[in-house]
Amino acid sequence: MNPQITTATASGARNVVPAFITANGPIREARFKFSPGGARDGGVHSLFVISGRLDDSGSAVNCNAVQEDFNAHFARGNVSLRIPTPVFGTGLMENILKTCSPPIWRATRFSRRYWASGAT
Repeated sequence: MNPQITTATASGARNVVPAFITANGPIREARFKFSPGGARDGGVHSLFVISGRLDDSGSAVNCNAVQEDFNAHFARGNVSLRIPTPVFGTGLMENILKTCSPPIWRATRFSRRYWASGAT
């Protein structure tokens, strides 16, 4: 389950889940290719805002931050998507293919034996 789906409306947040974020799909980040004025953009844009949230960290019920219209930008071909690389926790382990481990283990057996023997 993609946590971006539940995060979008958690604790009363008033976000629209963009069409490119799916329940069983990967976590994604979005960049706009061009700004409204036509200049190159390329920056990562926040998919969601806190407007409407009310939780233990505080209240954003009266927050007027507006979520960008990702669906409109996506329909115009102005969104570049990226799947960020997990760098810690189980997300990293899930992305290391099980088929990679045995070849790596075999490929490093001599150096592991060398260093385990106390050689310097």
